[in-house]
Amino acid sequence: MEIIIVVLVGVAAVALVMVPLLRSDRVAQDSGDMEPLPGSDASDAMSSPDEYVREEVQLYRDALRAGTVCDRCLQANPDGSRFCSACGRQLGKEPVLYGEGDM
Repeated sequence: MEIIIVVLVGVAAVALVMVPLLRSDRVAQDSGDMEPLPGSDASDAMSSPDEYVREEVQLYRDALRAGTVCDRCLQANPDGSRFCSACGRQLGKEPVLYGEGDM
């Protein structure tokens, strides 16, 4: 009975690792093709990976100007955000230095 349980746990672990690798809807990285994000129109698809990178850089620059880049995880948040969308830290607070207050 224990052998069956061990085999089933092993099969489940392998399946959990293989499913994301075998998904057919992920972005084709080798060919450089960019697929549109879920919920967006096909007309909004990026024409090239370079354009995608340019847009991401512009979003980060806007967040730097607005002061909405998270000090903890460096997530670029939209203008007017009060909390980080990635880690939940309150934006606009002084960064916490590790080791500060330990001595």
